[in-house]
Amino acid sequence: MQQKWYVPWLYILPTVLILGLFLVYPTIETIWVSFHDNYYINAENSNNPNASIKTFVGFDNYVEALTDSSMTVAFKNNAMWLVLMTTFSVGLGLILAVLLDRVKYEVIAKSIIFLPMAISFTAASIIWRFIYAYRPPSRPQIGLLNGFLEALSNIANDPIASQILVGASIVFGGVALVLLLFGIKDRRYFGPFFASLIVALMAQFILAQGGTFVPQLWLSKQPWINNIALIIAGTWVWTGFCMVILSAAYKGIPAELMEAARIDGATEWQVFWKITIPFMLSTIAVVTTTIVIFVLKTFDIVYVMTGGNFGTEVLANTMIKTMYDFRDFEKASAIAVILLVLIIPFIVINIRRFRAQEAMR
Repeated sequence: MQQKWYVPWLYILPTVLILGLFLVYPTIETIWVSFHDNYYINAENSNNPNASIKTFVGFDNYVEALTDSSMTVAFKNNAMWLVLMTTFSVGLGLILAVLLDRVKYEVIAKSIIFLPMAISFTAASIIWRFIYAYRPPSRPQIGLLNGFLEALSNIANDPIASQILVGASIVFGGVALVLLLFGIKDRRYFGPFFASLIVALMAQFILAQGGTFVPQLWLSKQPWINNIALIIAGTWVWTGFCMVILSAAYKGIPAELMEAARIDGATEWQVFWKITIPFMLSTIAVVTTTIVIFVLKTFDIVYVMTGGNFGTEVLANTMIKTMYDFRDFEKASAIAVILLVLIIPFIVINIRRFRAQEAMR
């Protein structure tokens, strides 16, 4: 019995209706509102007697939004987020996916790194706000980062601690020198050599820079330190997501191919660039696109940690402020459309990549 043509449509009809009601219609309405002024103002109840309803103004809202000084700052900050957070999140996720695949405690380590994704972005922002918290020098620091700096300063300024640091620097520096001599003939000593060298250098650094370890107003230091502080918080949340997806792709690489490359004399670095990266390229592209889309519409972290103050404004936060603080729904709609336009190219790239993969199967 031949199936009726309308039967498949009956199955997808509920999904089409839900998407149309909660996605397509709001998108069309937002675009339409962005070309008007006083769209939601009732002239009879307005304080302005000259107010009219749904005045078509063309691209005026877009011109006003794009020429606003706060939007200029938001564009610059979003560009910084786009470059730094995408690079850090995807890069760290890839490195962790490759390195943790070789350890026995892989599941535990990945669970800990992925844990930030299990909490809301608001909660993560509050956590990092406490990490960056600052108090005047006369009061004890409760922020983790400033407390650590204060502790380093106290250690560097304490006579006994300074002598211990000098001794540690000499001892570990000597150990590093001996390990280097052994490492010239046996590479197994290179790991302990670098570890000893790092300890010696850190001891010297604390002694030399002890006076500069003072608590900082991390979330208000302009023009870029506070933005990087926010990006670090976002990277902390999303690195686990990137790691899990990239780890699944890494495990899909044929083990015999990598072993054959090693037998032929390829170094681990060559295996990584010549085999690992090409095989994972499509997955890396998908993960990168996901992070880019999130970065362009990032809001929670900025809103909770700084509220967009001190030069940390981003596009989504500007849109929310314009809508709820200034009650300018039309300009906010224009900003929303600008965000949509910025995101569309990355969605198109992703769709084309999916189609190319399907064509190769």
